[in-house]
Parts: sequence; C-alpha cells; structure tokens
Amino acid sequence: MVDFSKRLSVGVSFGLISEKELCTIITKYSDYIHDLFFSPTEGVQYLTRTRIYNINDTSNDERRKMLFHVLDMAHKYGIKTSLTLNTPALNAQDALAIFHSYQSLQIMDYVTTTFKIATVIKEYHPDTKLVCSYNEAITNYNKLYRIVQSGVFNSIVLGNRFIRDKNAFNIIKESGINTILLVNNGCTLGCTSYCRNRDENYCLNLFNAERLKHGVEVLYSQQSVFPEELELYERNGFNIDYFKLSSRPISFNEYNALLSSYISLKSKPFITTNVYNYHLYARLAHFGNYYRSFDYERILENKVKLWKSLYGSSFGLNDWISAIIDT
Repeated sequence: MVDFSKRLSVGVSFGLISEKELCTIITKYSDYIHDLFFSPTEGVQYLTRTRIYNINDTSNDERRKMLFHVLDMAHKYGIKTSLTLNTPALNAQDALAIFHSYQSLQIMDYVTTTFKIATVIKEYHPDTKLVCSYNEAITNYNKLYRIVQSGVFNSIVLGNRFIRDKNAFNIIKESGINTILLVNNGCTLGCTSYCRNRDENYCLNLFNAERLKHGVEVLYSQQSVFPEELELYERNGFNIDYFKLSSRPISFNEYNALLSSYISLKSKPFITTNVYNYHLYARLAHFGNYYRSFDYERILENKVKLWKSLYGSSFGLNDWISAIIDT
C-alpha cells in the first residue's frame, strides 16, 4: 500500500473552484498534501493555463486576498507552499522582481521554476529552496544530467517520457535531490516543448500523429498513470518522494474525485460512475472525444504490456493484476 501522508503536491486556482471550496479541500486532505503550488496573481504572463485565475472578472487585490487566505489555511495545516514561475516568456529579471514581492510577504516555502530563472534567484538568494519545474522540459538523459549536476535545485519534477523510468528517478535520488513525479499531466510522450510555447495546433497535430500510429487507447495507456499503478512504483523502489497532481484549473467535484481516487488507489469506481473521470489520470484535453469508446479492461491490458516491455514479467505484475481484479 502506498503511504500518501504529506506526499501530494496540488495546485491553487480559482477559475473553476471558489476560495471556500478550495479551503474545504485543504482541510479534508491536509494529512496527504505536502505542498500547494500557486502562480502570481498579477497577470496572465505568469499563468501556464489561462483559467487559473479569473483575470478579466476580478481585480488583483481581490485575487491576492483569496490567494493569501488559502495559503494561510495551508500553513495552519502544516502544508508547504510553492511560488510557481515557469511560463516560457517570463524573463529572469521580471521573475526576480515578482519573487521579491512575494518573498517580502513570507507566504512561500519554495519556488518552482525553470533553470534560467533559478540561477538568478540562487545568485541573490542562495538559501531559497528551488524546485525544477516540469516546464523545464526535461525529455532526455543529457538534459536530466545537466540539471542534476548544476546543483541549483532541491527537487526536480519529472513526467512525460520519464513517468515509468526507474533509472531517471534513481539518478535524481542518488544526487541527494528530492524526486517528484507529475502523475497525470498526460502530455504526448513525443513532445519536447512547453505548453503555450508553440502554435495552437502543435499539440493536437502531435497527438493525432501518435493516435494514428498506436491507437487512442494505447496512447492513453502510455500517457496516463492510474492510481493502482503507483503500487508498482512503491513495490519496485522508484525512489519517488512526492507525487504532483495536475489540478489547475479544476472544479470542486473533480478535485475531490482526483484526490480520493489516488489516495484510495482505485480508478475503476470513478470511471464506472462517470467516463469523464478518465480525465483525472491524463489531463490532455484531446482524449475527451474518445472517453465513451474506451474499454477499461483493454486499457489495463495495455498497461500490463507496457510494464512488461519495460521491466519484464518479474516486476510483480501478476500479483498486481490479481490485486486489481480482487478490488
């Protein structure tokens, strides 16, 4: 059984969830949440997704008031907070300025950012705890080694093609850096870029090319991580310290389902209730048109084939399959 006590990293947004509802989430799941990551409220240039905050319908003062209330609630429950500065167009000097404005308020424990920004913050504030963002786009071993050996970061978020790569997590762990797995982002594994860093058709074209090559269910099986799969990570020593959940923007009901599903290590009850809950385990929007055609058992079979192709039959797969069937 996976122990999720203070091991989940989840996000702050108000696009689809209210301040009150988010505080309810924090209270309900405080035993499991290690940290809340949040973006500056000052404008869309700081947001990886446009609906994180209702920029057009609220003032910055209103957004900051809501944010500070949520962060204060998190700290009362022993939850860490991480300022996120990871948008592609953000330059280092502007990032340093916004970092100073939030640092003066003493509301953040970490900064989640990219290498170019991290090096500037580290130069002026060497004691700041820095998390290498998924948006650093670490998609090969050469870049992974460069980031690890830079000595800049305390933690590194991996995902994409590394989501089942035990060796990659061992490399990070052996360097004394915390390992974080972005579980459910769902990016197409061939992607080598940030979101919002290409033309609007880049992601869809890449998705369609892979879908036509492999089939949509196989693609989903590769890009999703079901809660039950985390048993394989734990049993086989993947050295993952924290599990990051893509949770912005998200509704109150989705947030509850997302956390409940991963904590309980069960996906089938949530998918049986509503096929849209496939979205919880791979949040790439392009899958949405196919949920009704998905066959859950075939997807599990695809996942078993995937794990076998990576690690062989001796990876505890038979016991894992039996456990899933029994539940």
